[in-house]
Amino acid sequence: MKRTCQALLLCGLACGLLLSSLGNASDQAQEPPTEIVRQEKLIIGGSSSSLAATHKLAAVFDAPTASCIEIPASLGSGGAIRATANGSIALGLISRALTPAEKDMGLTAVPYARAGLAVAVNPSVPDQNITAQELVQIYAGEKTAWSNGATIAPLLLQGNKRTNAVLAQAIPGLEEAMQDALQENRCQVYFNLDDYVAALKETPNAIGFVDFHTLSSESIKPLSLNGIEPTNENLLSGRYPLHKTLRYVYRSSLTPDARAFIDFTFSPAGQAVLLANNFIPLPR
Repeated sequence: MKRTCQALLLCGLACGLLLSSLGNASDQAQEPPTEIVRQEKLIIGGSSSSLAATHKLAAVFDAPTASCIEIPASLGSGGAIRATANGSIALGLISRALTPAEKDMGLTAVPYARAGLAVAVNPSVPDQNITAQELVQIYAGEKTAWSNGATIAPLLLQGNKRTNAVLAQAIPGLEEAMQDALQENRCQVYFNLDDYVAALKETPNAIGFVDFHTLSSESIKPLSLNGIEPTNENLLSGRYPLHKTLRYVYRSSLTPDARAFIDFTFSPAGQAVLLANNFIPLPR
């Protein structure tokens, strides 16, 4: 049976059925159990960039011994590393490489997927393409209108370090422009990813940055960057530059369920789940 902790009620029902069966067995000869009793949770948590993929994988994964899979809200890559190192979670989700100091903590990171990052706008925006230079100009306050004359509404998500690092590396000058926009109150600032995405969907003429898997919504419109469409094909070919590499991080004492989840991710079934949800699976 497939289980996740999206509905912890399932675990409670399982316990109730078990107690009921024990009570009914009082008048019957007891027999040795024929199935593994599932009692432990498999806790997987970390970067917000990885959570969507993890939920999709967990929905079709059947853990060997865990009664349910628990996926907390975003911990960030740093939080995932700390929680994995101290044993709070069995498997961490990170969207950057480990530092030498983190490796010295006895941690191992395994890349499993690539997540594209798109320049996205509210559907009210008529433009189809944007250049790297125009992005810098928008956040620097130098470009303030779309092609139809409507005032641009730039959005900014605070605390999304990996996304900002990808943008800074691929688009020189953008990081400085975004910091200046923040200080000068030239953009709408959000501290929660869900609120940020909701604002992008609801704010006329808004612009921001989202992972490819978010683009399935008709309420968000991706823009080509320097004439290159944000597609998995262009990402694989190297033509499209914005992406993050998703990794699992774990200690040497990997639990059987965590190991099985990693194995499932690299299996044909797991990789099909990733592809179906706009992630690019990576070979083991």
